[in-house]
Amino acid sequence: MFAVFAFLVARALEPGRPSLRTVAIVAAAMAAWAALDEVHQMFIPGRSGEFADWVADVAGAGLGLLARRWINASQLNVT
Repeated sequence: MFAVFAFLVARALEPGRPSLRTVAIVAAAMAAWAALDEVHQMFIPGRSGEFADWVADVAGAGLGLLARRWINASQLNVT
């Protein structure tokens, strides 16, 4: 989920190939969002916030951002 989310946010911010600055901003936003998600889960009965889950979410966002950097903007003809 975080891979797709990061990919789409990076595409929304910069339709062409995203700059490293955009990638860094989106990565920071995804890390913060994942942390908030884990904190939120601590208040849900039967759920828990886990550091390993946060790491997995951030890794997924990183993969989405790598994919966004590698995919040529001309290949994304979706409007």
